[in-house]
Amino acid sequence: SVILLYNNEDWSVLLRTAQSVIDRTPDRLLHEIIFVDDGSDFDAQEMDKQVALYAEDRPKVKTVKMPSHLGLMVAKVEGAKVATGDVLVYLDSHCEVNVGWLEPLLQRIEANPNSAAVPIIDSIDATSFQYQSSVFATRGVFGFSLYYAGGAFSDRDKIALANGGVAPLPAMPGGLFAIRRKYFEQIGMYDTGLRIWGGENIELSMKVWRCLNGRVELVPCSRVGHIFRDKGHTFPSGEGLHKNYKRVARVWLDDYYKFFENSFPRAKRFQTGDISEPMKIRHNLECKSMDWFVENVFPDMYIPRSIIAEGLLVSEQTNTCLTTGGVEIASHPGQNPSSAKAKMLRIDHTSDYNYWYFTRQNGGRIVHLGVWIEECLGASRNRGLLVCQCGIGPGSSCTAADVRWEPYEEDPKQLKHVASGQCLTLEGKEPTMATCSASKSQKWRFERHV
Repeated sequence: SVILLYNNEDWSVLLRTAQSVIDRTPDRLLHEIIFVDDGSDFDAQEMDKQVALYAEDRPKVKTVKMPSHLGLMVAKVEGAKVATGDVLVYLDSHCEVNVGWLEPLLQRIEANPNSAAVPIIDSIDATSFQYQSSVFATRGVFGFSLYYAGGAFSDRDKIALANGGVAPLPAMPGGLFAIRRKYFEQIGMYDTGLRIWGGENIELSMKVWRCLNGRVELVPCSRVGHIFRDKGHTFPSGEGLHKNYKRVARVWLDDYYKFFENSFPRAKRFQTGDISEPMKIRHNLECKSMDWFVENVFPDMYIPRSIIAEGLLVSEQTNTCLTTGGVEIASHPGQNPSSAKAKMLRIDHTSDYNYWYFTRQNGGRIVHLGVWIEECLGASRNRGLLVCQCGIGPGSSCTAADVRWEPYEEDPKQLKHVASGQCLTLEGKEPTMATCSASKSQKWRFERHV
């Protein structure tokens, strides 16, 4: 059962998706296509007419219309309830499946019935609509923001993918995957307390990996094109991305929840709502712990350890705090923004951009848990003080030496950059580097020392 979700989609784009499925899927494997309209309100009558005409002479096409825009989690669950095929395949409404796209996904599910199989996602240009094959496969990962991010595969996984083998994904991208229907029902499908968009892919990834011995796998012999475009999401009152992520964090992060709460305090403004049902599912299925997930699935997940101090980093001269300036550093070396200027702002315990961990890891680092990746305070001769990628590999905006700090031996309130030998300094209202001295402009305090 191929399930296509849409909300205010252009008919021509939706038609391209559906027709590519029909044209490039063996009839014996295609049980049905289910259109799920998640409360479209733009030219809705014309869209309803087009969909009805399309389904009229195609007996395998079914339609579901949601009463209002409730979000893709609820709409996906409704699609699953209507579906009667053995395997559910979810696609976004702005896709084009490639030749031979389905067979590798089904083959993988046959080999491991408790798996979610993910195709390589190629790009379709949002302006020209030209299909563009991806050269590199992306490893789905996440940090304590619970946003999906792209990471690099290990050399071992790269070899496997190059030879047509599968590779494990800590996180699925969300919109495009195949899963056995009975297994999807067993793990409770999606948490329908999540609304509109955001967090559902991480929630499902956690469920699959940690419940009933499931796996999330990238299947390189399956390729699907997707239009990547910016689309704003409007949330009803009391709902929002922070609420969705907070809900997922409460259910699945265990003791690691503190990293989410500390680094993304805006979530405190939202109530999670009733989480008794997802907690019950987790308990009944005896799902594994977050510790197990980190150790066995995502051992390279960044977790602040050997913490010296944490919290807002406050200048004793002005009683203002060091921030990332609201810039969200990219997860891939070479992607922008790869670095940003550190800034001083008033003390604000509701900001997502000013909670730092001073750790002994990697020789000593000052780290902010960003939306896409951990972000380091760094310094270099040519660029001065900056927030950057933490020496994550070739092309990283900062080297390992750029981001190494230690307490100044003559005064623990001073922070010395090891490579330059200079200290973090406030010059007027700007954070910078200068020769270490007894000046109050170099006195800093973290809110909590460990």
